[in-house]
Amino acid sequence: MSARRRGGGESLAVIPARGGSTRLPGKNLARLGGFPLVAFTVVAALRADLGRVIISTDSEAIARVGRRWGAETPFTRPAALAGDETSTREVILHALRHLAETEAYRPEIVMVLPPTSPFRTSAQIRAGQALLLGGGVASVVGIERVGQHHPYRMCAARADGSLEDLVSVERKSSRTQTHPALYCRNASLYVSRASVFAPTGRADDLCFDPASVRGLVMDRVSSLDITDAEDLRIAKALLAAGLARPDLRRTAAR
Repeated sequence: MSARRRGGGESLAVIPARGGSTRLPGKNLARLGGFPLVAFTVVAALRADLGRVIISTDSEAIARVGRRWGAETPFTRPAALAGDETSTREVILHALRHLAETEAYRPEIVMVLPPTSPFRTSAQIRAGQALLLGGGVASVVGIERVGQHHPYRMCAARADGSLEDLVSVERKSSRTQTHPALYCRNASLYVSRASVFAPTGRADDLCFDPASVRGLVMDRVSSLDITDAEDLRIAKALLAAGLARPDLRRTAAR
């Protein structure tokens, strides 16, 4: 496998995968179904067949795995951009600046595909780009419908231990079927025009202007974000039960 290059209007997929992880050490190389976690996203991005796929990492071990599965590793991310406090926006700006300065490469569309969402598929990646190109917006983000943890059922704990509803009783119903459909970002998929990542743009970490962003609705399985050991156990269970059909598993089965 190898990442393809195209002419003008190309999409660049950036997989941010640093070596360190506080809650789950070695997370991006953790084994899932016999494969390293980062490989799932590499394969899905390549099968989407949209342009270049690169990994931004400070880890040579992650870089080697990425190259083995077909991603490019055109640079080593500086240690200063690999800490717990480093924003994804800073990582993307570094990647775009490096590619522009060393290769005169300037993509039109930038996809941010965190490796912690192994069940996001190539079809969803393509759908995200199609939504961007056809929707007259600057960005598309993956979203998941809020289920049992609907804000209408949430409360805050006061200092004395008593509870306070976040939504007034007058506005909510006890029947969940009548709650309005709400969605949350799932940290799985970000597709934007490259101009969104201009150095003079917003400093927020991938918090795009609500007026120019559209959501791509994704199911609960593909929305899974592995941040700790419990999430990894859930991912393994979903895979073992056949409830997840990632591109990597289909590719390896051939």
